[in-house]
Order: sequence, then C-alpha cells, then structure tokens
Amino acid sequence: MHKDHSLTHHIVNQAQFYAGLASITRELPAHWAGGPYYAENWEDPTDFKPYIYVEVTEEGYGLWDRAINHHWFALNSTSYPYKEYYSHLKRIRGIDARKKYAEAFNIQEREKRIIRNTII
Repeated sequence: MHKDHSLTHHIVNQAQFYAGLASITRELPAHWAGGPYYAENWEDPTDFKPYIYVEVTEEGYGLWDRAINHHWFALNSTSYPYKEYYSHLKRIRGIDARKKYAEAFNIQEREKRIIRNTII
C-alpha cells in the first residue's frame, strides 16, 4: 500500500545479504542475520499468514498502551481507529497463541524449513 514499506523491505533484504558476505572488507566480520520478521499491520494485510507468535506480557501491553496514548494520530485519526485495531489484534493473536496478548509475525517462505538430523 505504501511505497516506503516496499522500499524498506528491499533495503533491509539487501543489507541482510551484504552483511553476510565474507568477501566484503569491513571493520567487523561478516554476519548472517536471521529474519527479517514481518509484523502484521492493517495497511499491508494481503496474504499475511501468522507464522511466529510472540507473547506480550501485561507489563509490555501496559507500556505499549502508555506509548500509543502519546500519538495523536493513533487516537484521533478520522480515517482509521488505529489504537482500537491494534489493541484488539494483540488480544486476538493472544487467543491464537493461548496467551492473554501476543503479536504475530511472518518470515520469508525460504526460511520456513525445518532440518532435522537423520533418525536411524
């Protein structure tokens, strides 16, 4: 939906790729970073399938609630009820994860491989 979301996706994936290349001279050694994790949001819901659920504790939810209450747009937008949506989404994902609150993320399809040792 947003060009900046698409561009950020591209930049992060390129940075992840280049960070893992040992052939690039740099101060620190090459490092492969897992992810990225894609957060669920109302603006990019197309084909989002939750893959990883992370519990949000009562303390974490309280911190989020206090923080979002400082964002005028999240409380006063006439086009979308941001705070209401995300607070309910945390509860819905919590129910999915058998917790009170949770957030859901997805990862690249190519990262969804489970490799186990051979069982003899």
